[in-house]
Amino acid sequence: MSGCIDGYSRRILYLRCSCSNNDPAVIGRYYLDAVQSLHIRPRQLRTDRGSENCITATIQCCLTQNVNGHAFVASTANQRIESLWGSLRRLRVQWWIDLFENMISCEMLDTCNYHHIEGIRYCFTHVVQNDLSQFVSFWNSHRIRHSRGAGCPGGVPDELYFLPPDDASDCGVVVAPAIASSFNARVTQPNICTSDSFEAYLDYLRAFYGLNVPETWQNAVSLFMKLRPHM
Repeated sequence: MSGCIDGYSRRILYLRCSCSNNDPAVIGRYYLDAVQSLHIRPRQLRTDRGSENCITATIQCCLTQNVNGHAFVASTANQRIESLWGSLRRLRVQWWIDLFENMISCEMLDTCNYHHIEGIRYCFTHVVQNDLSQFVSFWNSHRIRHSRGAGCPGGVPDELYFLPPDDASDCGVVVAPAIASSFNARVTQPNICTSDSFEAYLDYLRAFYGLNVPETWQNAVSLFMKLRPHM
């Protein structure tokens, strides 16, 4: 899972999940998608020191034409996103952790079985992403109380982002679509499974049995159990 938040408004710009959270080309794809969607890039992008952020940092520095356009910082110095991870864990992710732990305890899921892990990704990624998207909508429209020493105002993230107070500085810089798209070759579209051939195999099984892409966690569990004997 990877995410990006605006430091002033605390509006979530993206929250994505795929089979990898440490592939620099995939993380770079998330960031580039956000730039292309918003048509802007920040004056400075801050990330932790993980190697998965190297392509994102390169894209940002090229867009700003300034090595200071990106800053690697410790997690403790990136409090906006760290606070978001805590809220996300409490409000959403813990439920999913409990579900998968229950599947393990009921011997439905064997985490030592590579094909089971790929099957979980295949059956649940779409549902989890929908849940994350709902969380983004909730977060961006809820009111955050002002906190002394926070360095940013209280309010609704969407309102602060799109309708900032007159004394707020605009830290977004317009990026021409052609310039943003010039980096497409450097990034990779995220996959559901790590193995394309195994994902194609599961696609075949799902089509053979006339099963739909799951839209709920119950459907996802049911699909996994129907595909499980073939893994």
